[in-house]
Amino acid sequence: MSIPTPAVTLLEPEVKLASPGAQRVRDLWRMIVLNRKVAFGLSIIGFFAFVAIFGPIIFRQDPNAFTNDVLAPPSPLHWLGTTQTGQDVFLQVVVGTRVSLVLGFVTGVITTIISVVVGLAGGYLGGLVVDLAARPLHRHPGRGPRLHQLWHRRNRQSAPAQRDQSQKESQALDLSI
Repeated sequence: MSIPTPAVTLLEPEVKLASPGAQRVRDLWRMIVLNRKVAFGLSIIGFFAFVAIFGPIIFRQDPNAFTNDVLAPPSPLHWLGTTQTGQDVFLQVVVGTRVSLVLGFVTGVITTIISVVVGLAGGYLGGLVVDLAARPLHRHPGRGPRLHQLWHRRNRQSAPAQRDQSQKESQALDLSI
């Protein structure tokens, strides 16, 4: 004879499906943690953002103030030394970090806007717009148009004439000695 045992039902916890936004954040965090290059790059950007935001609050001195410590080496008073006019280099770097980050961000936004406009125009209008936008890149693959190449080309053509002129001047100096 067997003893009847009551049926045991295990209650499974409700599985909550993450919202798509939460899933994206989790995937992004996983990518940051698992990829050391991404983590290192973001830590550098985070450090400079921290310096740009909190640097002027922590270091209240004027970076353009002149002192008598001209060309001083790094010291506890001036962490990166001073310039030839006595200005603290570290404070100038802190202020310059803010300007550099703002300029980089604004440049990125402007570039993105231009790229989106050209891409939308190319996708919507097709043919001629794509050809006009891609023509400079096809002319110089991998480099894009460079105006300084034309300037160097012009200077290379005039270089022999300049060389001849300088040789004549040096010969004239030799004869006068």
